[in-house]
Amino acid sequence: MDPVVIQTMLETMMGQYTWWFIGGAGALFFKSAIENFVSGLVFYYGSDYNVDDEVYIGGTKKARIVRQTFSKTVFYVVNTNRRLIVQNRVLNTMGIEKVLPTEHPERE
Repeated sequence: MDPVVIQTMLETMMGQYTWWFIGGAGALFFKSAIENFVSGLVFYYGSDYNVDDEVYIGGTKKARIVRQTFSKTVFYVVNTNRRLIVQNRVLNTMGIEKVLPTEHPERE
């Protein structure tokens, strides 16, 4: 086979598949950042947790949600007076329980 034909074939294939390769490599390289961002979107828009909510982490640590971003959530742990910064992708595994209000409107 003629070397010019082989070179032309390789250049044509590289032109077609280079962007797919770059996109795939970028997705693998930034996989954790993408996962964290998507988890942050789900937690931020699709949950019942808001800033200043009182929660229990793991059923034992009383905390308050101080800040929610797309990549992390910041808690203030009441008993230890410490900040706990958690990546959003691990929030589902922490066993977070929201403290419900104690006052209930009277029902008729």
